Amino acid sequence: MDRVGLTVLDCTLRDGGYYTNWNFDTALVEEYLAACPGLGIDVVELGYVRFAKDGFGPYGQLPEGLTPNLREALPADHALRFAVMVDATDMVALPQADVGGLLREKLAPGSLPVDLVRVAVRYDKAAGAADAVHSLREAGYGVCVNLMQIDLATADELSACVDAVVAMGPLEAVYIADSLGSLRPERTAELVELFRTGQDAPVGIHAHDNQGFALHNTVVAAEHGALWLDGTAYGMGRGAGNTRIEQLLAVLGEGADRMRPLLELIVRHFHPLMDRYRWGPSGLYAIAGMRDIHPTYVQRVEENASLGAEEKLKAIGFLAGVPSAGFSAALLDEALAHAAGERLADVLARYRVVVFDLDGVLVDSNELKVECVRAAFDGFPAELVERFTDEFRRTFGRSRREHFVEFHRVSVEHGLAGPDFEEFYDRYAGAYADRLAHLYPAAPLCAGAAETVRHLADRDVPLYVATGTPRGEADKVLAAGGLLGAFRAVLGGEEPKSRRLAEILRDAGVDARDVVLVGDSRQDVLAADETGIDFVLVTRYGFFPPDQVLQDRVGRPARIVTELGPNAPVRLLAGQDD
Repeated sequence: MDRVGLTVLDCTLRDGGYYTNWNFDTALVEEYLAACPGLGIDVVELGYVRFAKDGFGPYGQLPEGLTPNLREALPADHALRFAVMVDATDMVALPQADVGGLLREKLAPGSLPVDLVRVAVRYDKAAGAADAVHSLREAGYGVCVNLMQIDLATADELSACVDAVVAMGPLEAVYIADSLGSLRPERTAELVELFRTGQDAPVGIHAHDNQGFALHNTVVAAEHGALWLDGTAYGMGRGAGNTRIEQLLAVLGEGADRMRPLLELIVRHFHPLMDRYRWGPSGLYAIAGMRDIHPTYVQRVEENASLGAEEKLKAIGFLAGVPSAGFSAALLDEALAHAAGERLADVLARYRVVVFDLDGVLVDSNELKVECVRAAFDGFPAELVERFTDEFRRTFGRSRREHFVEFHRVSVEHGLAGPDFEEFYDRYAGAYADRLAHLYPAAPLCAGAAETVRHLADRDVPLYVATGTPRGEADKVLAAGGLLGAFRAVLGGEEPKSRRLAEILRDAGVDARDVVLVGDSRQDVLAADETGIDFVLVTRYGFFPPDQVLQDRVGRPARIVTELGPNAPVRLLAGQDD
């Protein structure tokens, strides 16, 4: 294939980061950058710049990863350009006219000269990115626009998308981004022709390999006039991965001698990563590509060691029947629960005693309580109030006193409170309780809670509540919801939850193996494990995803349900090995 006019862009550090959380070994990155100039690669995309999110590795929140050693690893006479990607959804809260300046300021400490920004935007949201694109260009950046999930667009939506691209002004490239791995060669050719003739910017393609078409689609795109071609080392990328850069370069005519450093790099660094993360085409990814299912669903299903082949197929089959082009943790839970095939009522009925947490399980009050904490500390520095609320979320399920012991400790450290805890507790826990007293009784029941409680009560299953909320408040909110009479006892937060569970064992006269706790927080898990009872996690109202709530539970299984309801599907998460 004739390379004249083509730009080859390698996005390994950005797209491959979906598997490593954008952490890469320093030796890998140095060797990779050193090899790129001699391979016919024109642009290296270094990762993501994020304005609003954190918790990602250094190449997921640039410029953290752009250390001086990277500059030193490059040949002195290299001609590489460096790019970053910005997600349009991450810029929504920013003044659009300031985006370019904010990005330049953010990247200033980095060691490599970034002059190209790729804006990732869903095809039907492209018009909303125009002001940000103008700002980036005014700040001196070349701009590419990656049109995500473009294969889903109707003819009318494509026409509107072309108009939106034209309104952005000069672009270095407009990309057909095969986000779902759903593109087939004939559709690729159609889209390239449409954008090549409908606007002035060169057309690019970013392909995913769900159906094994990544390289084929890339070649077809080039044959129909696409001039920017993406790839990644060994195809490492989100979901099934991308066009393999080594294959693309070979198709473009690179010889064995020039390719050898890249292939040695792949053997040395990417084969071990493949052994660990197992990206690449598969039957499940092919189904997902054909049915417009977001690749993260397949990635999460494949990572779940507790699922067999039939359960995985059931989960993906469920997703194929509902809109799933966007990723949702709640929908993933529902799909996995569907695959497991157990009903919540059947699971709970196997136990001699069922214990429910209150907030986020029976009563939809988690966020209400967070707001009450925030209001109680009105007047404290904003960053400290957020620290308190974050701690409150992280340890939700503790008794009120335990929470305020921690809040007091931090307040003393910052010189905002005296050493007398009781005085602090009376003032601030009192303010919290006063506000909660007005709001809590009106909190609605969680979805399915009443049906499940009554279903079990009608079958004479002994039911208890163990909560971090003081008993008087718990009684009132349960009475308001019409559920108080269903419980043998309500044990409040005057004592830690593990002690309350031990009391329930004594009161009911049963062994720990005969009891299950239905909860939604990490503190519920810890209390159940300390007492030796089983656990069912309700995810809909919780603050954190299941893998965080259930982390480090060596050898202990847990069941997960999105919300209550006798017929709610339950999935089993096997206990982790040592």
